[in-house]
Amino acid sequence: NSITYPNEMKDALKLISIYCCLVCKYLAKEIEVETKKTSISKDVLHTGGFDTEFRNRKIPYQTSSEVRFIEIVDGACENILKYRVHADKKERYLKGTSTTMNTLFGLKRRGVKVELGVPDEMWDDIPAEVSKMKRKCDALREEFEDELMEWYLHYQNEDLMEWLCRMRALPPDQHDCLTYWGDTPVDKEDEGKEEDSSKDEEKEKDSDKGESMKSDKDDHEGESKGEDKDKHEEL
Repeated sequence: NSITYPNEMKDALKLISIYCCLVCKYLAKEIEVETKKTSISKDVLHTGGFDTEFRNRKIPYQTSSEVRFIEIVDGACENILKYRVHADKKERYLKGTSTTMNTLFGLKRRGVKVELGVPDEMWDDIPAEVSKMKRKCDALREEFEDELMEWYLHYQNEDLMEWLCRMRALPPDQHDCLTYWGDTPVDKEDEGKEEDSSKDEEKEKDSDKGESMKSDKDDHEGESKGEDKDKHEEL
């Protein structure tokens, strides 16, 4: 038997679904960014001790370093705190100050009185929903730490968002946010549909334009014939 939920609960469940999707997506992206930085690093880790056999031993600080992996996953969720709410974007959370806040800061600099109910220095503080997202990210990272390590050591050529979020961490009904990043679609099939739709719209416009020109031409010819007929009758 299927369960019927009230509309309010459906909306709440949808928000939870999107939220879980976004957290996984941002975790995956942050890990990929930090991993790519490491891949070009020439640093090494120095270990030492009283035993001369291990003194000054060097461990490559590169993409296969488990030590570096720990740093990456720990830092990935910390980077979530750099995100801010961008209510005017399809991607609600992005790094950097939102367009709205930049506008308000600009007005303030020009001497316009702007009241937000909080001290000026708190205008761009970490939003509560971003702090909550960071805690969710920590929980997700711990839950899938083994899978993340497996990706890091053996599957870095795979898109982590697909490998982790779509294939392992999220159920199929929580994949909606994986089809775009920022304001740019990442689903090639969807991009093709958008291009086809755009072409169809252009064809319709050209068709409408052609019909309009044809109609104007017919009207003009009709008027000319009417004028010629009147002149003939006068004669």
